[in-house]
Amino acid sequence: MSFDTIKEQILACDTEENRMKNYYRVTLKGYVDPEVSVDWLKDELQPSFYYFELNDKELEVDLDIDLLLKENRDNMIGKFIQEMLLEEASPITKKALYYGLEGILKEKVIL
Repeated sequence: MSFDTIKEQILACDTEENRMKNYYRVTLKGYVDPEVSVDWLKDELQPSFYYFELNDKELEVDLDIDLLLKENRDNMIGKFIQEMLLEEASPITKKALYYGLEGILKEKVIL
Protein backbone atom coordinates (compact mmCIF):
# COMPACT_ATOMS: atom_id res chain seq x y z
CA MET A 1 0.00 0.00 0.00
CA SER A 2 1.07 3.54 -0.64
CA PHE A 3 1.34 6.38 1.86
CA ASP A 4 -1.76 8.16 0.50
CA THR A 5 -3.88 4.99 0.49
CA ILE A 6 -3.03 4.21 4.11
CA LYS A 7 -3.69 7.80 5.18
CA GLU A 8 -7.07 7.91 3.38
CA GLN A 9 -8.20 4.61 4.89
CA ILE A 10 -7.27 5.67 8.41
CA LEU A 11 -9.04 9.02 8.04
CA ALA A 12 -12.13 7.20 6.73
CA CYS A 13 -12.44 5.28 10.02
CA ASP A 14 -14.78 7.96 11.43
CA THR A 15 -16.11 11.45 10.88
CA GLU A 16 -13.87 14.45 11.49
CA GLU A 17 -16.09 15.50 14.38
CA ASN A 18 -15.72 12.12 16.11
CA ARG A 19 -11.98 11.92 15.38
CA MET A 20 -11.49 15.23 17.20
CA LYS A 21 -13.15 14.07 20.43
CA ASN A 22 -12.33 10.35 20.73
CA TYR A 23 -9.25 8.20 21.31
CA TYR A 24 -7.95 6.02 18.46
CA ARG A 25 -5.42 3.20 18.29
CA VAL A 26 -4.84 1.95 14.76
CA THR A 27 -2.95 -1.26 14.02
CA LEU A 28 -1.47 -1.63 10.55
CA LYS A 29 -1.24 -5.18 9.20
CA GLY A 30 0.01 -6.56 5.91
CA TYR A 31 2.53 -5.29 3.39
CA VAL A 32 3.53 -1.71 2.69
CA ASP A 33 5.56 0.06 0.03
CA PRO A 34 9.22 0.34 1.15
CA GLU A 35 9.07 4.12 0.66
CA VAL A 36 6.35 4.59 3.30
CA SER A 37 7.68 6.06 6.55
CA VAL A 38 5.50 5.13 9.51
CA ASP A 39 6.89 8.07 11.52
CA TRP A 40 5.94 10.45 8.73
CA LEU A 41 2.48 8.86 8.57
CA LYS A 42 2.03 9.40 12.33
CA ASP A 43 3.09 13.03 11.99
CA GLU A 44 0.68 13.59 9.10
CA LEU A 45 -2.30 12.00 10.86
CA GLN A 46 -1.80 13.37 14.38
CA PRO A 47 -3.51 16.77 13.71
CA SER A 48 -6.63 14.97 12.41
CA PHE A 49 -7.27 13.23 15.75
CA TYR A 50 -7.80 14.27 19.35
CA TYR A 51 -5.64 11.30 20.42
CA PHE A 52 -3.95 8.91 18.01
CA GLU A 53 -1.66 5.87 18.33
CA LEU A 54 -0.30 3.93 15.38
CA ASN A 55 0.90 0.35 15.90
CA ASP A 56 3.04 -0.95 13.03
CA LYS A 57 4.40 -4.14 14.65
CA GLU A 58 2.43 -6.37 12.24
CA LEU A 59 3.42 -4.39 9.14
CA GLU A 60 5.93 -5.80 6.66
CA VAL A 61 7.74 -4.15 3.79
CA ASP A 62 6.54 -5.32 0.38
CA LEU A 63 9.70 -6.32 -1.48
CA ASP A 64 9.94 -8.12 -4.82
CA ILE A 65 12.76 -10.51 -3.94
CA ASP A 66 13.06 -11.97 -7.46
CA LEU A 67 13.34 -8.52 -9.05
CA LEU A 68 15.84 -7.35 -6.43
CA LEU A 69 17.96 -10.44 -7.03
CA LYS A 70 17.81 -9.98 -10.82
CA GLU A 71 18.79 -6.30 -10.61
CA ASN A 72 21.51 -6.81 -7.99
CA ARG A 73 22.99 -10.20 -8.79
CA ASP A 74 26.58 -8.89 -8.86
CA ASN A 75 26.58 -6.66 -5.78
CA MET A 76 26.18 -6.89 -2.01
CA ILE A 77 22.37 -6.91 -2.17
CA GLY A 78 22.31 -9.84 -4.58
CA LYS A 79 24.89 -11.79 -2.58
CA PHE A 80 22.88 -11.22 0.61
CA ILE A 81 19.68 -12.47 -1.05
CA GLN A 82 21.45 -15.53 -2.49
CA GLU A 83 22.91 -16.46 0.90
CA MET A 84 19.59 -16.01 2.68
CA LEU A 85 17.77 -18.12 0.09
CA LEU A 86 20.22 -20.96 0.79
CA GLU A 87 19.00 -21.06 4.40
CA GLU A 88 16.13 -23.32 5.42
CA ALA A 89 12.82 -21.62 4.60
CA SER A 90 11.12 -20.53 7.80
CA PRO A 91 9.23 -17.47 9.06
CA ILE A 92 12.36 -16.40 10.98
CA THR A 93 14.56 -16.65 7.88
CA LYS A 94 12.02 -14.66 5.87
CA LYS A 95 11.95 -11.92 8.52
CA ALA A 96 15.75 -11.87 8.62
CA LEU A 97 15.85 -11.50 4.83
CA TYR A 98 13.32 -8.65 4.87
CA TYR A 99 14.93 -6.84 7.82
CA GLY A 100 18.38 -7.20 6.27
CA LEU A 101 17.20 -5.89 2.90
CA GLU A 102 15.32 -3.04 4.53
CA GLY A 103 18.50 -1.98 6.32
CA ILE A 104 20.67 -2.30 3.21
CA LEU A 105 18.21 -0.51 0.92
CA LYS A 106 17.66 2.40 3.31
CA GLU A 107 21.41 3.02 3.40
CA LYS A 108 21.91 2.70 -0.35
CA VAL A 109 23.76 5.68 -1.79
CA ILE A 110 22.45 7.00 -5.10
CA LEU A 111 25.05 8.83 -7.19
